Order: sequence, then C-alpha cells, then structure tokens
Amino acid sequence: MLGCYLACRTQRAPSHFGGVPGENVIGICEDQAAWDEAAARSFYPFVAYRYGWLKGWAAANPRLTPLFVASMDDKGSCEYVCPLYLDEKERVLTGAAGITPGFVSANVDPHEVVTYLLGEARRRKVRKIVLQIPPGYSYCNHLLRSGFALRRKVSFYVLSLDGIDSFGDFVNLVPNKGKRCDIKLALRGGLASCRGEYSPEAHRRFAPFLEEMATRHGAALPDESLYRIVADDYGPDLLFWVATHGGADVGSALTLASGGRLWIMWLQGGERHRHLKVDTFLYAEIVRYAIENGFGAVNFGTSPIDTPLGDFKRRLGAQLEFHEQYELDLALSAAIRRCGSHLKGYLRARHAHGE
Repeated sequence: MLGCYLACRTQRAPSHFGGVPGENVIGICEDQAAWDEAAARSFYPFVAYRYGWLKGWAAANPRLTPLFVASMDDKGSCEYVCPLYLDEKERVLTGAAGITPGFVSANVDPHEVVTYLLGEARRRKVRKIVLQIPPGYSYCNHLLRSGFALRRKVSFYVLSLDGIDSFGDFVNLVPNKGKRCDIKLALRGGLASCRGEYSPEAHRRFAPFLEEMATRHGAALPDESLYRIVADDYGPDLLFWVATHGGADVGSALTLASGGRLWIMWLQGGERHRHLKVDTFLYAEIVRYAIENGFGAVNFGTSPIDTPLGDFKRRLGAQLEFHEQYELDLALSAAIRRCGSHLKGYLRARHAHGE
C-alpha cells in the first residue's frame, strides 16, 4: 500500500499517519473502515467512492494505481475523501476513471486538496489532473481560479422512487405510453430473470452480453478480477442478473446497492433477442426489486444527452443529474497557452480603458 505523503502541512505527530494533534492533514488513507465511513456520509454518496470499488477497478486496469486521498485527523478518522487514480501510462492523476468523482463527504473548499495534488503531480511527474465533481458542489469557481478548465458534463439518469409504493405504481407513472406498453409486452413475453451474488458461474452467464456490447462500441472490458474483488467488499450488495427465455440466456445486468440507491452498472440484452424487449424487461425487473427492498432511487447510469439510450432512460421516467469534469493541464505548452490567454485579457482591459 502507498505510504502517507503530506503536502499541505508538514509537521508530524506520534500517530500512525503523521499530523499535528487536533489538526487535519491531507494524505493517503490506509484505513478502509475510516475511508468507507467518510464515503457513506458523502453529500452525494456515489457507489464508486467505496474502498473496494477503487481497489477492484485498479486491479482490473493494471496501469491504474488507486490514490485514497483524504483529510484525516490525528486518530486516522477521515473528514472527507477524494478518490483518485494515477494513470501510469498517460501520467494523469484522474478522478474520472471508473466514474469516480472527487471532493466527497462534505462541501469541501478544494484549496488544500489542490495544493496537495499539485505537490503529488510534481513528485510523480504527472502531466494532468482530472477531477469529476458531483452535483450540488458549491466551490467549482475555486477550481477555475486554480487554473482548472471545465471540459465536459457527464449526464447520469436517475429514477426517484419517492411516492412509488408498488411496481404497479411505477408502470402507471412511466411518462411515455410506448414504454408502458413495452414493459407490459416484455412481462407477457415469456421472459424470466434470476439474480445472485458473484460466483464464477454467475460471471460466465453475465459476461457474453457485456462482451457483445463492448465489441459493438469498441470498448475495453474489465478483467474478471474487478467483480471478484468488489464482491469481497460489497457482498450481497453486488448482484448479477440474467434474463432467460425458453431456457436460454438472452441478456444480463450488474447492480450495486450503496447509499440508499440501486446502481445499474451494466445492462445489455442480446442483439438477436431485441424483439423480446429484453433491455426494457431487465430495467423493469431491477426497478421492481428496488421498490420491494426499500431503495429511494435507481441510478440508470451515464449516457450522453440526445442519444437513443439517453432517450430510452428518460422515457422510463429517469431524470438527469450532471457531474462536471475539470482538468488542469500541467504540460509546459498548456502553461504557455494559459499565460498567453491571461496576457491577452490584460491587454484588452488596458486598451478598453485607453491606457
């Protein structure tokens, strides 16, 4: 495990990670229980904040090293956490790999974390810092003043279950008539679903449909070690779903329960079975499970706006939530461009005032 590197405060105390008694320090948290406790009280408890997810995603992507950056007191308790990875190949400190935002557990002024990350970037010869900020965060202007640029918004689709007491209520409240008909057609079409915790057999049945989706989009697949490691941490909160028809597997999904939400991490119906409305059936069955087990919302995952998949989720009743992705380019050419931009702004202001 990585050691604890202190950048914002350099005084040491006789504790297991260093720091001044009564004063927090920024560093690498090695205590999984302390990390997960802080992540659980995040103002936006994203599923990928948890220690096991970061560790699993890195294990499945060998070029990534997880960095458990946190503000800790002298007893090792975390005030807030900032989950990041070091991309060894691209030389980037990123909070956007595996959809992992930064600055969680409180509405944190980023100054001390950015100071720490800049120190880490110099030490590790990093070219860029990328932070993905969840909705509701109030200090984005501080990032801009620190030289970060807003690069893009990442759209998640979330179905709130407030006021929905039964699966019938959900179907009746689906805003799109065509989707309501699709759900009823899928449920009458002889489809069935089964779900269970991780096992080699569960992964074997799940994987072909994920592979089909990855091939179609030219995407890289995570190694099976991701699911095995995440299952060690999440246990029954990680579920593999398989849709069947006539005794054959026709689609699959993966869900994670965290923070009172059920998160759909992957879902795919087989291309040869599109006429069965397998995707619609799996979404409906997952929503049914969420309602019956008292979840407050179902996160349908991220999809670009104005795409067929985004429209599909919206027609099922999901609403948009935006994460913002900020980047600080530390390459010399980027620094020169920023200086040039500031100089142009200064000269324009001088010209406007007739100086």
